[in-house]
Amino acid sequence: MSEAATIRYQPLESSSVPERELLSFVSAVTELLGNEQTTVLTEIWLDELASMEAMPEPTSTQWRLVTLGAWARLARRLFDVRLFGDCP
Repeated sequence: MSEAATIRYQPLESSSVPERELLSFVSAVTELLGNEQTTVLTEIWLDELASMEAMPEPTSTQWRLVTLGAWARLARRLFDVRLFGDCP
């Protein structure tokens, strides 16, 4: 993939912690896998957020746990695709 084809999402300084976490997750994965899956990546991150028992405070470092969980969900999906040829 060419450098010009990669969209980079730069969180603004004024962005909230949740926005920065979501944008950094999407940016990192699109850098690795390409821009085609940005909607799916956002859904994965939001699904992980929805699965949490309690919503982190707006400025909490606990938002990083959402991103880590999203990475784990993505890894499971990629593993399933590699083994079974499709996501469940």
